[in-house]
Amino acid sequence: QIEADLDLEWSGAIARRASIIYVYSRNVFTSVQYAIDKNLAPVISLSYGSCELGSPASYRTMAQQANAQGITWMNSSGDSGAAGWDYNAMLATHGPTVTFPADIPEVTAVGGTEFNEATGTGWNTKSSATFASVAGWLPEKAWNDTAQGNGISASGGGASVTFRKPWWQSGPGVPADNNRDVPDISLSASASHDGYLLYANGTLQSVGGTSASSPVFAAIVTIANQYLVAKGAQAKAGLGNINPNLYALAQTGSEIFHDVTVGDNIVPCKSGTTGCATGSFGYKAGPGYDLVTGLGSVDAFNLV
Repeated sequence: QIEADLDLEWSGAIARRASIIYVYSRNVFTSVQYAIDKNLAPVISLSYGSCELGSPASYRTMAQQANAQGITWMNSSGDSGAAGWDYNAMLATHGPTVTFPADIPEVTAVGGTEFNEATGTGWNTKSSATFASVAGWLPEKAWNDTAQGNGISASGGGASVTFRKPWWQSGPGVPADNNRDVPDISLSASASHDGYLLYANGTLQSVGGTSASSPVFAAIVTIANQYLVAKGAQAKAGLGNINPNLYALAQTGSEIFHDVTVGDNIVPCKSGTTGCATGSFGYKAGPGYDLVTGLGSVDAFNLV
């Protein structure tokens, strides 16, 4: 896993801790390019993004280089619902957009879900022999916490206006729009409902967003790499672009994906601005693929 950091002032330095390699530079894409050029690890997780409009399409070459070397690149699909340009805004004003670089076909775009267990019966009331928190799969819905009043906060998704639909993006629910659609898959992302607990700066914090779901999926892909090498299926780790396999597996009827059919990434918009005809815009989750959660969430064990 590669995590890039914008904040430090020195470039090209590498810090190793456990099995994670951290690459630091002044610019996140400088770190990514360095990690790819040096072929540092078979999995990259990036939790940064920007509106695809005006973003350099040339970065696709970077992703293609990574895939050719066997690197799998995961990227958060964004936390602005269908309004990729309006990060942290109260109202969308730029119309439906997706985020870059999650829109690149050689990148796996990871969206967000939220547990929808209602009665809470899916959680173990005491520690099991395996210390598992849940008794089984918890029902999920699309992540959209916008209604809580803290601004737009939902699973990023929609159709790219930069990249055409790749040959492998097909199956039930995939729009016949000839555009690259995002996200590809989703995992839990709500900080408000069963968030990820972190202890930092002396306090216990609940965090979320697709900035969390992307590295979680990267961890699953890392386990898949380790498993395939251990079983002799591959001589060394490196799966490259896993998107063709994800969409093919989704059509096998296996229990790899949990189809998320409840919820949406609809966000409020300012009347009179681009795409704002009814006061909101976005997409609803539904059977098969959708522009909110993609193929749905994954059962990590079955996927590996």
